[in-house]
Amino acid sequence: MVTRTASYPSLNLGVEPGSLKTEIRPLLGQLRGIIFDCDGVLIDAKQSYDQAIVKTVTFFAERLIGKPFPKELITVELLAGLRDTGGFNNDWDTCYVILLGLFSGAPLPQQERFLGLLRTDDEDDATILGRLRPRPTDYGALLPVADRALRRIVEVADASGPERVEAELLRSDAHRDALLGLKKFLGYPGGVGQGLLATVFNEFFYGPRLFRQAHRLEARFYRGSGLIKNEKPLVSPDTLRLLAEIVGRTNLGIASGRGSLATQFTLQGMWGFFNPEAMVFIEDDEAANRSTGASRGPLNKPEAYALLKAARGLPAGPILYVGDSAEDLIMAQRANSNGGRFLFGGIYGSAYDPAAKARMFRERGADLILPSVASLPTVLDSGRVDA
Repeated sequence: MVTRTASYPSLNLGVEPGSLKTEIRPLLGQLRGIIFDCDGVLIDAKQSYDQAIVKTVTFFAERLIGKPFPKELITVELLAGLRDTGGFNNDWDTCYVILLGLFSGAPLPQQERFLGLLRTDDEDDATILGRLRPRPTDYGALLPVADRALRRIVEVADASGPERVEAELLRSDAHRDALLGLKKFLGYPGGVGQGLLATVFNEFFYGPRLFRQAHRLEARFYRGSGLIKNEKPLVSPDTLRLLAEIVGRTNLGIASGRGSLATQFTLQGMWGFFNPEAMVFIEDDEAANRSTGASRGPLNKPEAYALLKAARGLPAGPILYVGDSAEDLIMAQRANSNGGRFLFGGIYGSAYDPAAKARMFRERGADLILPSVASLPTVLDSGRVDA
């Protein structure tokens, strides 16, 4: 495992700066492979996954609180605050804690009405959602309560993810039954086809056609265009070609929380640059586990599962994992906890606040900090020359 120090000489990358730990430079020429996260690294998902969070929260929140929901409450600061804890790689988790926080502040009569519908045995999910249609209202009383609730969940959130937020909100006896009822209604933490929350989220993300292809289910709640169509690659074929020349043609991999279908849809022809034996998509593996009834423990980041599995498809030796989030960094650190072989490169240029993201990576001990993957061939070439 690499010994971490606070020495970060700057890298000359032109307009946007990068930095590299002093003791890491000799290892750059010894890399045997590179594994990438997807969102924020290979793919810009701000208008897909982030917007799917907004649409999913809005879909449920306006029914739960009985009022039209001001979607501007789901700010980039809120999403970044949760993700920076390292416990919210899965966007279903993010939607869940936001909804839990919002509903904890809903008036007790609205909570009781919701519980009453849940106690009606012959009502299915769609019928209950229909009966919870919002009514026009003035936002004046709603906004301060909702804003306080969302600020509170960011304050209590940590790397344990939804568990910490849930425990804090369930401490109130006045709201406990309603919040547990909400969790049951959302089917959380169940996946697509099992949990209502995950199903609605993925319908928004994929759209009906790709949703059917990904999950072999018909969309029930959304018939519009999938938000995935808003995605764009953050990497070019030329960059991947250069990286493959540096570390070996079959030595590029992926370890991501998203699904393979969604990744291939957006990367198109660049999909062929990656070694199939070194690609792990947590969404796919979780779906496979659910279909077989297998129980293999937590797979989501920051657990080291995806990174360790992807690395098995690469040669022995140092591996660089490139991510854009706190959970990516924690995952690499956990993978190294038993003498692992991973360096971590943090990408900051795709963040809502790039300077804050670069600072976070520096404070948490990233080995390499870069504005984008496009800078990586130059950095690795310098290490290869030095070696």
